[in-house]
Amino acid sequence: MSNNDLVRDRLADIPTVWLERCLDIIALDPDTAQPSTGIPCGLQRPEYGPAIQDLACNACGATWAGIVGDPCTWCQEALERQHGYQAELLLTPPEVDRDDTNYETRMEAWVERMIVGVDAELITQQQAENVWARATRKSVA
Repeated sequence: MSNNDLVRDRLADIPTVWLERCLDIIALDPDTAQPSTGIPCGLQRPEYGPAIQDLACNACGATWAGIVGDPCTWCQEALERQHGYQAELLLTPPEVDRDDTNYETRMEAWVERMIVGVDAELITQQQAENVWARATRKSVA
């Protein structure tokens, strides 16, 4: 039996979706992998299913058992938390009195940051408009 026949026999038990993902990234190595991607770091884990092996994230170093190329859930969750923090910062008006000589400059800078946040989809335009209305209403009162 040739090596190709052995490989074909082993691959017959692997679900097609997993096989396609593995074949797409068969040459995956830390230098070419996408950020926050699981790269092989240990043993294969047939007890968890075909194509499952020990992985390490090429960005944060987290380890888990999965399919080569799986996204790192730790990095994804950290990114979501970071987006939440950034949205909170964007929606917090600067602490500046209307009488301050830097009032207009600081408010304009805040609006520019919110525009970038809307473009980056960290906040919605409606959120930005609502917080702007509240902030300018407070400063007038």
